[in-house]
Amino acid sequence: MKTQTIVKLKFQILTVLFLISSAGLKAQQVTNFTGTWIRNTDKCDIGDHLVINTVPVRVVINQDEKQIEIKRVQIHEQGDTAAYTEKIKFDGSAGKSVVRQNSNKSSTGAWSADHKQFLETANYTDDQGNPTQKAKETWSLSEDGKTLTFQIVLVAGDKDYELTEVFDKN
Repeated sequence: MKTQTIVKLKFQILTVLFLISSAGLKAQQVTNFTGTWIRNTDKCDIGDHLVINTVPVRVVINQDEKQIEIKRVQIHEQGDTAAYTEKIKFDGSAGKSVVRQNSNKSSTGAWSADHKQFLETANYTDDQGNPTQKAKETWSLSEDGKTLTFQIVLVAGDKDYELTEVFDKN
């Protein structure tokens, strides 16, 4: 009788531990944005005040457990190519990058509560450190993992812009 009670108790303890560890693993899983992404111009919505060249033609993302590294490649109206790479750490510290001459970016990132979306907050300054614009990006992946979407609120001067950038997996 005692042995059966001990066995039942051990089974119950193991069951509880398994459920707790499974819940912990599930909570820690985050969306993996790694890949090369090509702009889907037809699905982008940049409003009436911006030109499509403000949206990168290609985004290359590498992600590990500590950070996301994102390379954005643009082709300007004159046909020249520009690229910059930023690293956004998951520890909340700011990553700094040079976007182009006289434009610097400081970014932080955080996961949404369900870990399906990544939220990037960025401040842009000129070379003297004067603020030029702010942006909040919400990154999400389609269910099939083939479409990456950035919902962006950009504040430049006294104007707010809402953009949707859409990329297809290469």
